[in-house]
Amino acid sequence: MFFKKDSVSIHYEIFEPPNSSERNENPILFIHGNEEDLTYFDFQYSFFSKKYTCIGVDCRGRGKSSFGDTPLSISLMSDDIISLLLHIGVSKVDIVGFSDGANIALDIAFKKPELVDRLILAGGNLYPSGMNFFDYAETLIYYHIYNFLSKICRNEKKIKYKRKKELYKLMAKEPNFTFESLNEIKSPTLVAVGEYDVIKFSHSKKTAESLPFGTLKIISGGSHFFPSEMPDSFNKEICNFLKGKAVKKSKRIKRNFVFHD
Repeated sequence: MFFKKDSVSIHYEIFEPPNSSERNENPILFIHGNEEDLTYFDFQYSFFSKKYTCIGVDCRGRGKSSFGDTPLSISLMSDDIISLLLHIGVSKVDIVGFSDGANIALDIAFKKPELVDRLILAGGNLYPSGMNFFDYAETLIYYHIYNFLSKICRNEKKIKYKRKKELYKLMAKEPNFTFESLNEIKSPTLVAVGEYDVIKFSHSKKTAESLPFGTLKIISGGSHFFPSEMPDSFNKEICNFLKGKAVKKSKRIKRNFVFHD
């Protein structure tokens, strides 16, 4: 399915439970990372669509969604997804975001808090240097390489390298949140990070601590790509978190640090 926003076609898929009478109230929206598409969450769709309506979306320039002429940004893509949710009639949603998708999810919660019930942020960061030093340095190097190539190449190669530059810019220059701003997020939020993630543990820990209703989970043995490499562990954490909805939002959710084998 496609949703038209300005000159861009946004591709999305909806996975419904086989028995609508057993469907949970809120749908779950899944937002992929920088160089993935909605198929990144195939393990999650097959698992959660038994009980939840699941929505997958190709962010612009990825998968089957068109790129458009506007430079990519976290804000632009969060606007795309907000428009999509309103278009399909979603009034309340739980969001699972991975990497850049986690950053987009957080931006949606800032812009439309009434739309977001719960957040699961997997491998997200508030600013670029939230990455480990060498991963951040590598990202900057690739960004400058593709930026240079996009200026000297012509025709199809110019388009290819310009798009690569746009994707690496999302990691090298964005996001630009602050720990202080997280106090505005009132949604219960799970901050999930791999034991060997590219995101600094101290950064993820402070992110969870700065959220009014934040919980941190560390996936033992997980890399940055633990949602797809360790789907059973990740799905279990999502389930446990969603089942904790009974916790009153007026109370601060206890932060805990759990390692999984």
